[in-house]
Amino acid sequence: MTPDGTCIDSQSLSLEGESVDVPLDHGKLTKLMNTPREGQSHFDGSGPVKIALTLSVRGRITQRIIAARLENHVDGSNWSRRIICSMRHHEES
Repeated sequence: MTPDGTCIDSQSLSLEGESVDVPLDHGKLTKLMNTPREGQSHFDGSGPVKIALTLSVRGRITQRIIAARLENHVDGSNWSRRIICSMRHHEES
């Protein structure tokens, strides 16, 4: 999502377990990186984003919004995308 909460793309996954790793789709990250948004760097497209996760735990559905920063990382001739976020998030009712 953009910082103002506009959903750019979504993906439905079914993962189970006490702890899960959510796979990230490079194409969706590129789409988000290329979408104009508040706070975006005009140099490399990096900037703030939000990630929304809808969870079902013991039949209770909650949504978590994670504020993050999406950026390009260059190391020599290799480049990658990074999503940097804190462990703090808030719950949407």
